[in-house]
Amino acid sequence: NVELILGDVRKIIPKLKMRFDRIIMPLPKDAENYLDLAFKAIKKCTTIHLYQFLHENEFEIAIRRVKDRCKLNKISYKVLNTVKCGQYSPGFYRVCVDFEINKMWFIFNTENKHWTSPAEVFKAGLLLKSEKENTQNC
Repeated sequence: NVELILGDVRKIIPKLKMRFDRIIMPLPKDAENYLDLAFKAIKKCTTIHLYQFLHENEFEIAIRRVKDRCKLNKISYKVLNTVKCGQYSPGFYRVCVDFEINKMWFIFNTENKHWTSPAEVFKAGLLLKSEKENTQNC
């Protein structure tokens, strides 16, 4: 099922108590700046479609941005496809990187009884050595 939700993603995602198996990020101008929010809504084997504007000689930057964000959030991924999907201006194109989350780990928070991503834990300074770790693979 598909449900469209209208609103500011920075306000909507934290309120949603759902995880998704496909996330489309069609704002090429600065979509990579929202990957941190997308990672909060992923589940095992989620496919993310990330659109960006890039010069025809710089397509590798799209993959590097995905790599950097995934590394920062301790998420393993696999690039499925990189597609040039429209010309923005002479020499500049809309590029889509399709990638799959193939491994992520969560920490079980015993206080509120839910799984938390490592990025959220480290940002909040909540990591306790007694917490259980769980690894999910696709």
